[in-house]
Amino acid sequence: TEVINVVAFALASLVGSMALLGAIDLRITLLFVLWLGGDFALISWFLPRVRLRSGKRAGARATVTGQVVDTITNIKTVKLFALAAHEERSAQDAMVAYRETSLDFGYLAAGFRFCLMTLAGVLPVLLIGATLLLWQAGSATEGDIVAAGAVSIRIAQMTGWVSFTLMAI
Repeated sequence: TEVINVVAFALASLVGSMALLGAIDLRITLLFVLWLGGDFALISWFLPRVRLRSGKRAGARATVTGQVVDTITNIKTVKLFALAAHEERSAQDAMVAYRETSLDFGYLAAGFRFCLMTLAGVLPVLLIGATLLLWQAGSATEGDIVAAGAVSIRIAQMTGWVSFTLMAI
């Protein structure tokens, strides 16, 4: 369902955007295609790394949960036979590992969001700026500027939604 919702909608939006921008000027379409290539490169670089770190974080979280649940479930046995220092050290080691993997994941996720939002912010500047230059040269109308702006803002807003949905899939 997500593949159909996201990928089909995104592809239809991209094709429609390219057609609209192509009607304004093929150079605007070329700028959009170059930006799109950068967006795909960014996602393809970050996505495998985010998945790997997410898996490590989930494993560390499962270890912490298992440690706590095991201790609480078997509390009578732990009280009778376990060494308090050993139980405490095991729980602390699991929590330290979870914290480290969570921070590692968080730094990468924050970097990904920063790069994604920066790239998304460049698109309206790029397309509106290029259309304004064409308008100054007499090759574009005010409506072309508005259309390029509307398309660029919509695509820029979609980038985060599409990439995070692909990550979830």
